[in-house]
Amino acid sequence: MEYKHALGLLLFAVIFSLLILLSHPWLGVGFICVLSFTVAIFFGTGAGIINRTAPFKGTSCGRPASDYPEAWQPYAHECSRIVAIQGLAWALWGLYVFLFFGTLFHKVQFKTRPTPEAFYHNKV
Repeated sequence: MEYKHALGLLLFAVIFSLLILLSHPWLGVGFICVLSFTVAIFFGTGAGIINRTAPFKGTSCGRPASDYPEAWQPYAHECSRIVAIQGLAWALWGLYVFLFFGTLFHKVQFKTRPTPEAFYHNKV
């Protein structure tokens, strides 16, 4: 079942995030950029798998277990947890995407440069 594999992937992503958090004072900005991209992929993949495979949505957790597909009926009592896991995974995906672009812009150093006015027109 893909759901169990997604939980394993998300568990690995959380442990990997913790290791990054604990070691970030000794890591360079470029390496943080690569790691944040990697962790964003892990969280996005885990959240996407749960989104596509689980029949649970935020408003459907009060329904009886018999309303869900037979493969998901044993997990019906964990509906709110599964929805919360998916929501947290999407939130962490978004945060790591912001961290990726922030470190990328910091590393590349996008900045405005003065334009030589004489190149475009003569000031007389």
